[in-house]
Amino acid sequence: MKEFLEIMGKDIMSENFTKKEYVIYGIVAPLVLVLLCGLVSSLA
Repeated sequence: MKEFLEIMGKDIMSENFTKKEYVIYGIVAPLVLVLLCGLVSSLA
């Protein structure tokens, strides 16, 4: 498992994401997804 995490960490670092992309994909996108799921369930 430790080896897998090291490989994934190196892979993520090689992608060269900017801080803006981290915020968009790490915070905004999941938040929108959760809100959308909540909206759909409240309408059903």
